[in-house]
Amino acid sequence: RHLGDLLSGLDGLGLADGTLVVVTSDHGQGLADHDDAFHSVNLYEESVRAVLVFRGPRVAAGRVSHAPVEAVDVLPTVLDLLQPGSHAGLGLPGRSLAGLLAGGESPSSDRPVHLYRQLYPRPTVVRRAPVAGARYGVRVGRWKYVEGDRDPRPELYDLEADPRELRNRAETEPERAAALAARVRAWRAEHPRPGRAAPGPSEEDRARLRALGYVE
Repeated sequence: RHLGDLLSGLDGLGLADGTLVVVTSDHGQGLADHDDAFHSVNLYEESVRAVLVFRGPRVAAGRVSHAPVEAVDVLPTVLDLLQPGSHAGLGLPGRSLAGLLAGGESPSSDRPVHLYRQLYPRPTVVRRAPVAGARYGVRVGRWKYVEGDRDPRPELYDLEADPRELRNRAETEPERAAALAARVRAWRAEHPRPGRAAPGPSEEDRARLRALGYVE
């Protein structure tokens, strides 16, 4: 409803043809699924799926795609929509979705989407959920694999047959789990965590984070 109000306002001002609108978020929300009402604890779909909407020049109206995309695709896509080819040579992560938005073919449904849950350096309890270390995952097509660096229990889900991720298939599909685990290990090798702690935020930054509810 609010997005509709925004777009209607642009239409009424005669600005729609020259305005690119992008709506997205950095995460989903548990809403009590898998015993968590918020986010940052697990990598289930309700926490990692997010809305992504484009509207404006070079964007075909009414197009809906179920192809896997990532947040890192947003910046090259915006640059490409504003000035075609402007993202080339910048070394940006992600891929431009401008062709898809203009009415072209969707990206491959087998494109791997890698997932990462923040590191909890010490075992603790977050909203009644025990957490320790980091968690990593990858989704390829209908299959999704998750593991933790301090949790020996791998998780494998068939998202097509089990969209709520209630049946762990790691033991019944060991070869598939092993193949996806290898993808996770390769991704982790390419994205190592820093060897030393990053400098902490300033008091001003802490105040801003506290105002947003991000300081626990």
